[in-house]
Amino acid sequence: MARKQTISKSVKLNKKIKADALQHIKTVKHRVMSTMNSKKE
Repeated sequence: MARKQTISKSVKLNKKIKADALQHIKTVKHRVMSTMNSKKE
């Protein structure tokens, strides 16, 4: 029983980490795009 709880906890943590990483990639991409756009002008 305790083992199952630990597994679900780590799964939740992994999901959170993945979501955070995706969010980070999105912000970085957005920043790169905006800098490129400002350089064009």
